[in-house]
Amino acid sequence: MSKFIFKSNSAILATSPSPAWTTGQQSGYFIPLVQNSEISLSIDRQTSKQVGSQQYAIDDLIKSPDVSFNMSYLFSPYMINEYLMGLYGGSTGANPMITTQLNRNQNFYMIINDQQNDDLLRQFSEAPKRTGFSGLNCLSIGNCFLTNYSVGFQVGSLPSASMSFLGSNLKIDSLTGNTITIPAINLVSGNASGAGFLDFNELKNSFSGYVSGAYLDEPNVYKLPVVSPQNVDATLENLQVGGYPIASGALIQSLNISIPFERTSLYGLGSNYVYGRKLQTPLRATVDLSATVDNFNSGDISQLHISEEKYDFEIKFSDPKKISEGIFNFKNAKINSFSYSLGINGTMSFSANYSIEITDTQGFEASPIIKWDGVNQQWQNIAFSWQEF
Repeated sequence: MSKFIFKSNSAILATSPSPAWTTGQQSGYFIPLVQNSEISLSIDRQTSKQVGSQQYAIDDLIKSPDVSFNMSYLFSPYMINEYLMGLYGGSTGANPMITTQLNRNQNFYMIINDQQNDDLLRQFSEAPKRTGFSGLNCLSIGNCFLTNYSVGFQVGSLPSASMSFLGSNLKIDSLTGNTITIPAINLVSGNASGAGFLDFNELKNSFSGYVSGAYLDEPNVYKLPVVSPQNVDATLENLQVGGYPIASGALIQSLNISIPFERTSLYGLGSNYVYGRKLQTPLRATVDLSATVDNFNSGDISQLHISEEKYDFEIKFSDPKKISEGIFNFKNAKINSFSYSLGINGTMSFSANYSIEITDTQGFEASPIIKWDGVNQQWQNIAFSWQEF
């Protein structure tokens, strides 16, 4: 029986840029503010009986299993994790989600130290930094395609985000040096012959690895500010149904955003692996809203099917000191359902579910990360300085 157990303080998570497959050295980036991660496999078996027997004649795996990878993290106004996964970045108001996610796939690395009393994060992010990696363990997932992104804002809680991925391979290695063979499969040939490597000594954790020429005073990405719940400002325009107001002066209690990236796995003869995971367009995001009601306006929903309203949402968020700030914009949302509830000794609450059609040109925008420049006394847009993957 092992005298050590794996604990969260002894593990860190890293990723590499797209594409996942390379025959050379791959760059690696730490993923900050992670709260939870999960790896699971789905095994697909084909079974068949035959006449004269109670047993299966065939009970075999017919293709390599898909690997599901989920992670959640505290939401930062810098949106570094969103940038690392190819969701945001570029110029103001430009978020070509569909274009960047069509064939984007990347690798993930969970590095674990079996010495439960050692904080692995400190060894990577603070001087003197660790230079030897022998004895560490690494779980790596290859060819991960994004399948869902969600963000939740709630009264009295730190906002959090989560992402889900579907990958093609899982490797478990006990390190004997500073490098590891990447877990990616060459999706064209259907094998891993000639796979490249990642050097843990080259993992980037400072802003210089992510951003160039920006006004930033944080020494590394592990000291990022997070969004403060009291600094989330949600503005909902035209909160009504069928042209008639359903509530006004509502006090928002929670706002949850989910953007599924539905994909179809593509297989071909002669390979056990997918050669692609086709993105289904347009994306159809959902927004769930919960609020306290303090007033009514007159109206009804009898004309909903004739004159349906569309709704716009703007969500501004910043860190506790309001040094950094970001914005989400949703356009032309349509309502799916809404309800009112009132209990004894309680307050009336309103909840609603909306859907938004997202393309490269409409539906959703996320402004580039901005930061207060104390020298020039102005908000500075640093998105233009992001290193391109």
